[in-house]
Amino acid sequence: MLRRLKDRIARLNVAVAEVAHHDLRQRAGLGVVTIGVDQEIADRTLGLVVSEIERIQPGVLVRSEVEWLL
Repeated sequence: MLRRLKDRIARLNVAVAEVAHHDLRQRAGLGVVTIGVDQEIADRTLGLVVSEIERIQPGVLVRSEVEWLL
């Protein structure tokens, strides 16, 4: 399930990596990164990632947060 999810969201022109909970079977922490010159477009892209996760696996997303590096 996790592999399928990562493959699907990677199609949105973002990088995806498991960044937490490697030792837990039923839990994963994913990091998703996008780079761009326009913060609005990057924000929209990350919003699409959240929407896609909810579409593929409803209720599985517990928390999301965005951090901007300028």
